[in-house]
Amino acid sequence: MMIAVEKLTVSYGDEAALQGVSLQVERGDSCAVIGASGCGKTTLLYALSGLVRPLSGTIRIDGDPLTAVRSRTSLILQDYGLLPWKSVRHNLLFPLRSRGLNKQESQKRTDRVLSDLGILDQADKFPGALSGGQRQRVAIGRALVLEPDLLLMDEASSALDAVTRENIQNLVLGICLEQALTLVLVTHSIEEAVFLGRKIVVMGRGCIRHTVDNPCYG
Repeated sequence: MMIAVEKLTVSYGDEAALQGVSLQVERGDSCAVIGASGCGKTTLLYALSGLVRPLSGTIRIDGDPLTAVRSRTSLILQDYGLLPWKSVRHNLLFPLRSRGLNKQESQKRTDRVLSDLGILDQADKFPGALSGGQRQRVAIGRALVLEPDLLLMDEASSALDAVTRENIQNLVLGICLEQALTLVLVTHSIEEAVFLGRKIVVMGRGCIRHTVDNPCYG
């Protein structure tokens, strides 16, 4: 079992964002989390990333209790989270160098990922000079250079036009299948949930209302 969440409760002050949430996701599987704004989707994702500490309950990732940010978990944010003062290449190099990987290996891994994503020719540009789809590819690339086994995505294609969003969804699906990544994504789009989620979780106010196995995945 890649992800095992048991009776997870998360609070912000006196307000409970999650109440007794339990969820299981198999290794190499994908789970789409949908629900209305404010229902706790992003809090659940941040808890899985280690950025939010639960009030009670447990999270196990690949069998180990999650007590801090995990090195093989990558998170792609809604606003991409790119550093605007760094070039595309240095946005990918930064997390590698900050984790102590040597310069030569960092550059080799960065160029390989940029080439795989079809944006090596954009490597010296800054995020502000890129289209939305290109920025999304850079965000995906920055996640992939860390060679994760768990990929978390928070509304990562919501700001894109329909054609670009479809291209990104196909790209993510292909990457997850090729690299056997476990994927958890938060989305408002039922279509995206059906396409990318082998399992679909429907959240209500701080809890899971329904869990559906999706035969239309991919």
